[in-house]
Amino acid sequence: MLGAGLVVRFGVDWEVGFDSWCGRFLSRLVGEVLESVGVRVPHGAEVKPFSISPIFDVNGRVVGRLVPGDAYWFRVSFMCNMVDCGRVVNAFVRDSYALSSGGVVRVFGVEVSELRLNSNAGGRAVINWGVRFWPTVFT
Repeated sequence: MLGAGLVVRFGVDWEVGFDSWCGRFLSRLVGEVLESVGVRVPHGAEVKPFSISPIFDVNGRVVGRLVPGDAYWFRVSFMCNMVDCGRVVNAFVRDSYALSSGGVVRVFGVEVSELRLNSNAGGRAVINWGVRFWPTVFT
């Protein structure tokens, strides 16, 4: 497996507001889940073993705050040459994530997709890699 992509659907029990983008919250959330399986990601590291999308509501709109009782989702992707994808996927597939701040993120569901090479390609591999750029400031 070259990589793993997860779509995490979740809710919170406390209101969370974002000044501009939810990246700091998600980076902390993903970092703490990774640390729970022994993958240490230094705060402020230039290269992290994951990429994350913004947080979306159920209608696919980027959110500026999280409200108790509502459902949200985000996408996180990992390259397996940087982390043990099996351990990482197992860390994310659970009922909740307890943050060091005391907050608990309730998990409603996790979808997992794998990026694999086709072994029938005659020794050649073509990888189509797409990148989506998300705005970092919302007005």
